[in-house]
Amino acid sequence: MSLLTIADLSVRIGGTAVVEDIALELAPGERLALIGESGPARSLTALAVMGLLPDGAEATDSIRLDGRELLGLGDREPSRVRGARMAMVFQEPMSALNPLPHQLSGGQRQRVGLAMALATRPALLIADEPTTALDVTVQADMLRLLDDLVQRHGTSLLFISHDLAVVTQLCPRAAVLKDGRLAEQGTTAAVVHTPQHSYTQRLVTAARATGWDTPEAVR
Repeated sequence: MSLLTIADLSVRIGGTAVVEDIALELAPGERLALIGESGPARSLTALAVMGLLPDGAEATDSIRLDGRELLGLGDREPSRVRGARMAMVFQEPMSALNPLPHQLSGGQRQRVGLAMALATRPALLIADEPTTALDVTVQADMLRLLDDLVQRHGTSLLFISHDLAVVTQLCPRAAVLKDGRLAEQGTTAAVVHTPQHSYTQRLVTAARATGWDTPEAVR
């Protein structure tokens, strides 16, 4: 049984579709990377799951957690699900920390954000670019910590990133978004070794140009 099922999800802002017809499933304890170009589509997908879409944004069709429909819930219901069953680590946790977040480094802020998200041991953790703007050493430490914690607690992970090197370390499955639509999905190994969509092929080529090489296997 799937923990999270997203079916034909669309998100519109002011009548303009930013996310269209996204379909994803995440089993208990599974890790799925959502990768692709910079832009709002990946984050809006995550915010739709969390029930945290900004004013003016509307999600349609279906998002189910534990078989329960999340779209269309009243104002109070999503807050009862957040924390208890799902939580999110944001790209920049500065605004989530109070008081004096300026006294912490970027890596410290992300560790605090991760600790806060996992404090209630949610079944689902969404991590939105949690290693962006961190230096390589801190990034590696953060990934090891995230890997250890979700593995220890059997937490399902939806990991949003544009970094193929990071994705291949952490997630056995990957889905690629392009222009707000799902370009392809499958095992991370298949996506990086034999990409089917031209956009995914360009992502892999660009990553290799930086000196990164596709690994032989992905956990």
